[in-house]
Amino acid sequence: MTNTPLLEVNSLTLDYILGGKKMRALDKVSFTLGKGEVMGVAGESGCGKSTMGLSIIGLLPRIAKIPRGEIVFEGDDLLRMSSRQMDNEIRGQKISMIFQNPQNALNPVFRIGSQMTDILKFQEKNRKVQRKSSRQELYKMAVSQLRDTGISDPDERISNYPFEFSGGMKQRVMIAMALSSQTSLLIADEPTTALDMTIEAQILELLTKLKGKYDTSILYISHNLGVLSQISDRIMIMYAGRIFEMGPTNVVLGSPRHPYSSALLESLPGRHTKGKRLLSIPGHVPSLDSLPIGCSFHPRCPFAEDECSKVTPSLEIVSSNHWSACLLDQRRGRQKWKWI
Repeated sequence: MTNTPLLEVNSLTLDYILGGKKMRALDKVSFTLGKGEVMGVAGESGCGKSTMGLSIIGLLPRIAKIPRGEIVFEGDDLLRMSSRQMDNEIRGQKISMIFQNPQNALNPVFRIGSQMTDILKFQEKNRKVQRKSSRQELYKMAVSQLRDTGISDPDERISNYPFEFSGGMKQRVMIAMALSSQTSLLIADEPTTALDMTIEAQILELLTKLKGKYDTSILYISHNLGVLSQISDRIMIMYAGRIFEMGPTNVVLGSPRHPYSSALLESLPGRHTKGKRLLSIPGHVPSLDSLPIGCSFHPRCPFAEDECSKVTPSLEIVSSNHWSACLLDQRRGRQKWKWI
Protein backbone atom coordinates (compact mmCIF):
# COMPACT_ATOMS: atom_id res chain seq x y z
CA MET A 1 0.00 0.00 0.00
CA THR A 2 1.21 3.50 -0.82
CA ASN A 3 1.27 6.39 1.64
CA THR A 4 -1.13 8.39 -0.53
CA PRO A 5 -4.66 7.09 0.07
CA LEU A 6 -6.71 5.91 -2.89
CA LEU A 7 -9.88 7.22 -1.24
CA GLU A 8 -10.25 9.98 1.31
CA VAL A 9 -13.66 10.79 2.77
CA ASN A 10 -13.78 14.04 4.76
CA SER A 11 -16.68 15.09 7.01
CA LEU A 12 -19.25 13.49 4.70
CA THR A 13 -22.72 14.56 5.81
CA LEU A 14 -25.89 13.36 4.11
CA ASP A 15 -29.57 14.11 4.68
CA TYR A 16 -32.70 12.45 3.34
CA ILE A 17 -35.43 15.01 2.67
CA LEU A 18 -38.81 13.31 2.81
CA GLY A 19 -42.20 14.91 3.38
CA GLY A 20 -40.62 18.14 4.53
CA LYS A 21 -38.52 16.31 7.13
CA LYS A 22 -34.74 16.30 7.15
CA MET A 23 -33.26 12.99 8.32
CA ARG A 24 -29.51 12.84 8.88
CA ALA A 25 -28.26 9.52 7.49
CA LEU A 26 -24.51 10.30 7.61
CA ASP A 27 -22.90 12.71 10.04
CA LYS A 28 -19.30 13.90 9.57
CA VAL A 29 -17.99 10.57 8.29
CA SER A 30 -14.22 10.67 7.71
CA PHE A 31 -11.78 7.91 6.79
CA THR A 32 -9.09 6.94 4.28
CA LEU A 33 -8.57 3.79 2.24
CA GLY A 34 -5.17 2.79 0.93
CA LYS A 35 -4.31 1.11 -2.36
CA GLY A 36 -4.84 -2.64 -2.02
CA GLU A 37 -6.41 -2.29 1.44
CA VAL A 38 -9.65 -3.92 2.63
CA MET A 39 -11.77 -1.80 4.96
CA GLY A 40 -14.60 -3.62 6.72
CA VAL A 41 -17.74 -1.67 7.65
CA ALA A 42 -19.94 -3.13 10.39
CA GLY A 43 -23.05 -2.16 12.33
CA GLU A 44 -26.72 -2.99 12.71
CA SER A 45 -29.22 -2.42 9.90
CA GLY A 46 -30.04 1.28 9.51
CA CYS A 47 -26.63 2.52 10.69
CA GLY A 48 -25.67 4.10 7.35
CA LYS A 49 -23.31 1.45 5.94
CA SER A 50 -25.00 1.05 2.55
CA THR A 51 -25.75 4.78 2.29
CA MET A 52 -22.04 5.50 2.65
CA GLY A 53 -21.19 3.03 -0.12
CA LEU A 54 -23.83 4.47 -2.44
CA SER A 55 -22.55 7.99 -1.69
CA ILE A 56 -19.06 7.06 -2.88
CA ILE A 57 -20.21 5.59 -6.19
CA GLY A 58 -22.90 8.27 -6.66
CA LEU A 59 -26.01 6.08 -6.75
CA LEU A 60 -28.10 7.91 -4.17
CA PRO A 61 -31.85 8.48 -4.52
CA ARG A 62 -33.12 11.95 -5.40
CA ILE A 63 -34.23 12.64 -1.83
CA ALA A 64 -30.59 12.46 -0.68
CA LYS A 65 -28.72 15.74 -0.23
CA ILE A 66 -25.07 16.20 0.75
CA PRO A 67 -24.71 19.62 2.44
CA ARG A 68 -21.01 19.23 3.20
CA GLY A 69 -18.05 16.92 2.88
CA GLU A 70 -15.60 15.55 0.32
CA ILE A 71 -15.11 12.19 -1.36
CA VAL A 72 -11.61 12.42 -2.83
CA PHE A 73 -10.74 9.53 -5.14
CA GLU A 74 -7.33 9.48 -6.84
CA GLY A 75 -7.03 13.19 -6.06
CA ASP A 76 -10.43 14.28 -7.45
CA ASP A 77 -13.52 15.16 -5.41
CA LEU A 78 -16.30 12.92 -6.75
CA LEU A 79 -18.96 15.25 -5.34
CA ARG A 80 -17.84 17.93 -7.80
CA MET A 81 -18.21 15.64 -10.81
CA SER A 82 -21.30 15.67 -13.01
CA SER A 83 -23.40 12.56 -13.45
CA ARG A 84 -22.02 12.21 -16.98
CA GLN A 85 -18.44 12.38 -15.72
CA MET A 86 -19.21 9.72 -13.12
CA ASP A 87 -20.71 7.48 -15.81
CA ASN A 88 -17.88 7.97 -18.30
CA GLU A 89 -14.90 7.97 -15.96
CA ILE A 90 -15.73 6.43 -12.58
CA ARG A 91 -18.77 4.16 -12.22
CA GLY A 92 -18.20 0.63 -13.48
CA GLN A 93 -14.65 1.51 -14.43
CA LYS A 94 -12.52 2.87 -11.61
CA ILE A 95 -15.14 2.15 -8.92
CA SER A 96 -17.51 -0.82 -9.04
CA MET A 97 -20.12 -2.15 -6.62
CA ILE A 98 -21.60 -5.57 -5.97
CA PHE A 99 -24.78 -6.08 -3.98
CA GLN A 100 -26.43 -8.62 -1.71
CA ASN A 101 -28.80 -10.05 -4.34
CA PRO A 102 -26.96 -10.64 -7.65
CA GLN A 103 -30.16 -11.82 -9.38
CA ASN A 104 -31.49 -8.26 -9.14
CA ALA A 105 -28.46 -6.94 -11.05
CA LEU A 106 -28.59 -9.43 -13.93
CA ASN A 107 -31.12 -9.10 -16.76
CA PRO A 108 -33.05 -12.41 -16.85
CA VAL A 109 -33.78 -12.28 -20.61
CA PHE A 110 -30.17 -11.93 -21.82
CA ARG A 111 -27.42 -14.53 -21.74
CA ILE A 112 -24.50 -14.01 -19.34
CA GLY A 113 -22.07 -13.60 -22.26
CA SER A 114 -24.14 -10.87 -23.85
CA GLN A 115 -24.32 -8.88 -20.62
CA MET A 116 -20.58 -9.23 -19.94
CA THR A 117 -19.49 -8.26 -23.45
CA ASP A 118 -21.81 -5.23 -23.43
CA ILE A 119 -20.02 -3.99 -20.31
CA LEU A 120 -16.59 -4.58 -21.84
CA LYS A 121 -17.64 -2.72 -24.98
CA PHE A 122 -18.93 0.22 -22.94
CA GLN A 123 -15.68 0.38 -20.96
CA GLU A 124 -13.57 0.38 -24.14
CA LYS A 125 -15.69 3.20 -25.54
CA ASN A 126 -15.14 5.37 -22.46
CA ARG A 127 -11.42 4.60 -22.37
CA LYS A 128 -11.27 5.80 -25.99
CA VAL A 129 -8.92 3.04 -27.08
CA GLN A 130 -7.45 3.40 -30.57
CA ARG A 131 -8.41 -0.09 -31.66
CA LYS A 132 -11.79 -1.46 -30.63
CA SER A 133 -11.91 -5.16 -29.79
CA SER A 134 -14.03 -7.39 -31.99
CA ARG A 135 -17.08 -9.15 -30.60
CA GLN A 136 -15.11 -12.40 -30.60
CA GLU A 137 -12.24 -10.81 -28.64
CA LEU A 138 -14.66 -9.38 -26.09
CA TYR A 139 -16.26 -12.81 -25.79
CA LYS A 140 -12.87 -14.40 -25.06
CA MET A 141 -12.16 -11.74 -22.42
CA ALA A 142 -15.49 -12.51 -20.74
CA VAL A 143 -14.72 -16.22 -20.73
CA SER A 144 -11.33 -15.50 -19.13
CA GLN A 145 -12.99 -13.41 -16.42
CA LEU A 146 -15.43 -16.19 -15.60
CA ARG A 147 -12.51 -18.60 -15.38
CA ASP A 148 -10.73 -16.22 -12.97
CA THR A 149 -13.76 -16.30 -10.66
CA GLY A 150 -13.71 -20.10 -10.48
CA ILE A 151 -16.70 -20.93 -12.66
CA SER A 152 -16.15 -24.35 -14.20
CA ASP A 153 -16.58 -24.82 -17.97
CA PRO A 154 -16.74 -21.05 -18.63
CA ASP A 155 -16.77 -21.63 -22.41
CA GLU A 156 -20.10 -23.42 -21.98
CA ARG A 157 -21.60 -21.51 -19.07
CA ILE A 158 -21.16 -18.11 -20.69
CA SER A 159 -24.04 -19.01 -23.04
CA ASN A 160 -26.41 -19.67 -20.11
CA TYR A 161 -29.14 -17.38 -18.82
CA PRO A 162 -28.98 -16.09 -15.22
CA PHE A 163 -31.70 -18.52 -14.04
CA GLU A 164 -29.36 -21.39 -14.92
CA PHE A 165 -26.84 -20.21 -12.31
CA SER A 166 -26.97 -20.72 -8.55
CA GLY A 167 -26.83 -17.74 -6.19
CA GLY A 168 -23.11 -18.23 -5.58
CA MET A 169 -22.36 -18.50 -9.30
CA LYS A 170 -24.38 -15.33 -10.01
CA GLN A 171 -22.31 -13.51 -7.41
CA ARG A 172 -19.15 -14.76 -9.13
CA VAL A 173 -20.48 -13.34 -12.41
CA MET A 174 -21.09 -9.99 -10.70
CA ILE A 175 -17.54 -10.01 -9.29
CA ALA A 176 -16.19 -10.77 -12.76
CA MET A 177 -18.18 -7.84 -14.19
CA ALA A 178 -17.04 -5.53 -11.39
CA LEU A 179 -13.37 -6.34 -11.98
CA SER A 180 -13.61 -6.42 -15.77
CA SER A 181 -12.02 -2.98 -16.05
CA GLN A 182 -9.39 -3.80 -13.40
CA THR A 183 -11.25 -1.41 -11.12
CA SER A 184 -9.29 0.40 -8.40
CA LEU A 185 -12.06 0.28 -5.77
CA LEU A 186 -14.65 -2.42 -5.22
CA ILE A 187 -17.56 -1.66 -2.88
CA ALA A 188 -19.09 -4.93 -1.68
CA ASP A 189 -22.44 -4.44 0.05
CA GLU A 190 -23.13 -7.65 2.00
CA PRO A 191 -22.34 -9.82 -1.05
CA THR A 192 -22.50 -13.13 0.83
CA THR A 193 -25.56 -12.61 3.05
CA ALA A 194 -27.89 -14.59 0.76
CA LEU A 195 -25.43 -17.50 0.39
CA ASP A 196 -24.82 -20.55 2.56
CA MET A 197 -21.66 -20.70 4.67
CA THR A 198 -19.71 -22.96 2.30
CA ILE A 199 -20.32 -20.70 -0.71
CA GLU A 200 -19.70 -17.64 1.47
CA ALA A 201 -16.23 -18.96 2.33
CA GLN A 202 -15.52 -19.55 -1.36
CA ILE A 203 -16.56 -16.00 -2.30
CA LEU A 204 -14.37 -14.52 0.45
CA GLU A 205 -11.42 -16.59 -0.77
CA LEU A 206 -12.13 -15.46 -4.33
CA LEU A 207 -12.22 -11.77 -3.37
CA THR A 208 -8.94 -12.13 -1.49
CA LYS A 209 -7.31 -13.81 -4.50
CA LEU A 210 -8.59 -11.24 -7.00
CA LYS A 211 -7.61 -8.35 -4.72
CA GLY A 212 -4.05 -9.61 -4.83
CA LYS A 213 -4.12 -10.10 -8.59
CA TYR A 214 -5.55 -6.68 -9.47
CA ASP A 215 -4.28 -4.74 -6.40
CA THR A 216 -7.86 -3.63 -5.85
CA SER A 217 -8.99 -1.82 -2.70
CA ILE A 218 -12.20 -3.13 -1.16
CA LEU A 219 -14.80 -1.46 1.04
CA TYR A 220 -16.58 -4.52 2.46
CA ILE A 221 -19.94 -3.76 4.10
CA SER A 222 -21.39 -6.43 6.38
CA HIS A 223 -23.22 -7.01 9.65
CA ASN A 224 -21.16 -10.18 10.12
CA LEU A 225 -18.06 -9.52 12.22
CA GLY A 226 -16.85 -13.07 11.61
CA VAL A 227 -16.68 -12.40 7.87
CA LEU A 228 -14.96 -9.05 8.38
CA SER A 229 -12.37 -10.62 10.68
CA GLN A 230 -11.33 -12.89 7.79
CA ILE A 231 -11.12 -10.39 4.95
CA SER A 232 -10.47 -6.88 6.28
CA ASP A 233 -7.22 -5.13 7.19
CA ARG A 234 -9.04 -2.42 9.11
CA ILE A 235 -12.59 -2.19 10.39
CA MET A 236 -15.05 0.65 10.90
CA ILE A 237 -17.98 0.33 13.33
CA MET A 238 -20.94 2.57 12.42
CA TYR A 239 -24.03 3.54 14.38
CA ALA A 240 -26.82 6.00 13.48
CA GLY A 241 -24.80 7.51 10.61
CA ARG A 242 -21.58 8.06 12.57
CA ILE A 243 -18.31 6.18 12.91
CA PHE A 244 -18.06 4.90 16.49
CA GLU A 245 -14.77 3.05 16.22
CA MET A 246 -12.11 2.44 13.59
CA GLY A 247 -8.75 0.73 13.53
CA PRO A 248 -6.83 -2.44 12.62
CA THR A 249 -9.25 -5.38 12.57
CA ASN A 250 -7.37 -7.48 15.11
CA VAL A 251 -7.11 -4.51 17.49
CA VAL A 252 -10.77 -3.41 17.27
CA LEU A 253 -12.13 -6.95 17.57
CA GLY A 254 -9.57 -8.00 20.16
CA SER A 255 -9.75 -4.91 22.36
CA PRO A 256 -12.80 -2.74 21.50
CA ARG A 257 -12.77 0.80 22.88
CA HIS A 258 -16.47 1.61 22.37
CA PRO A 259 -19.33 -0.06 24.30
CA TYR A 260 -21.24 -0.59 21.04
CA SER A 261 -18.32 -2.46 19.46
CA SER A 262 -18.09 -4.60 22.57
CA ALA A 263 -21.82 -5.31 22.46
CA LEU A 264 -21.63 -6.47 18.83
CA LEU A 265 -18.84 -8.87 19.79
CA GLU A 266 -20.71 -10.17 22.84
CA SER A 267 -23.67 -10.92 20.53
CA LEU A 268 -21.60 -13.42 18.52
CA PRO A 269 -22.03 -17.16 19.09
CA GLY A 270 -18.97 -18.93 20.42
CA ARG A 271 -17.84 -16.20 22.80
CA HIS A 272 -19.69 -17.60 25.81
CA THR A 273 -19.80 -20.68 27.95
CA LYS A 274 -22.13 -23.47 26.89
CA GLY A 275 -25.75 -22.93 27.90
CA LYS A 276 -25.41 -19.16 28.39
CA ARG A 277 -27.74 -16.80 26.52
CA LEU A 278 -26.32 -14.61 23.75
CA LEU A 279 -26.40 -10.88 24.33
CA SER A 280 -29.33 -9.03 22.79
CA ILE A 281 -28.58 -5.30 22.77
CA PRO A 282 -31.59 -3.58 24.41
CA GLY A 283 -33.67 -1.13 22.37
CA HIS A 284 -33.17 -0.47 18.69
CA VAL A 285 -31.31 1.81 16.28
CA PRO A 286 -33.01 5.24 16.51
CA SER A 287 -35.06 6.60 13.64
CA LEU A 288 -33.19 9.12 11.50
CA ASP A 289 -35.78 11.81 12.20
CA SER A 290 -35.53 11.46 15.99
CA LEU A 291 -31.88 10.94 16.84
CA PRO A 292 -31.06 11.37 20.56
CA ILE A 293 -29.16 14.40 21.80
CA GLY A 294 -25.58 13.65 22.79
CA CYS A 295 -24.23 10.18 22.03
CA SER A 296 -26.85 8.49 19.85
CA PHE A 297 -26.18 5.17 21.60
CA HIS A 298 -26.66 6.39 25.17
CA PRO A 299 -30.35 5.28 25.52
CA ARG A 300 -29.22 1.67 24.92
CA CYS A 301 -25.92 1.82 26.81
CA PRO A 302 -25.83 0.58 30.44
CA PHE A 303 -22.50 2.38 30.98
CA ALA A 304 -23.86 5.81 29.94
CA GLU A 305 -23.45 8.74 32.32
CA ASP A 306 -25.13 12.13 32.45
CA GLU A 307 -22.69 13.78 30.03
CA CYS A 308 -23.41 11.10 27.41
CA SER A 309 -26.93 12.49 26.99
CA LYS A 310 -25.65 16.05 26.49
CA VAL A 311 -22.37 15.94 24.56
CA THR A 312 -21.95 14.43 21.10
CA PRO A 313 -18.57 12.67 21.14
CA SER A 314 -16.18 13.24 18.26
CA LEU A 315 -14.09 10.49 16.72
CA GLU A 316 -10.68 10.79 18.36
CA ILE A 317 -7.49 8.75 18.24
CA VAL A 318 -7.11 6.61 21.38
CA SER A 319 -4.03 4.57 20.41
CA SER A 320 -1.89 3.98 17.34
CA ASN A 321 -4.18 4.08 14.28
CA HIS A 322 -7.15 3.35 16.55
CA TRP A 323 -10.10 5.76 16.81
CA SER A 324 -13.08 5.84 19.15
CA ALA A 325 -16.12 8.10 19.69
CA CYS A 326 -16.88 7.37 23.35
CA LEU A 327 -16.58 10.17 25.90
CA LEU A 328 -15.89 7.79 28.78
CA ASP A 329 -13.15 5.99 26.88
CA GLN A 330 -11.53 9.23 25.75
CA ARG A 331 -11.46 10.75 29.24
CA ARG A 332 -10.64 7.70 31.35
CA GLY A 333 -8.72 5.47 28.99
CA ARG A 334 -9.28 1.83 28.09
CA GLN A 335 -12.44 0.40 29.70
CA LYS A 336 -13.57 -3.23 29.83
CA TRP A 337 -17.14 -3.05 28.61
CA LYS A 338 -18.57 -6.31 29.96
CA TRP A 339 -22.17 -6.60 28.83
CA ILE A 340 -22.74 -10.11 30.17
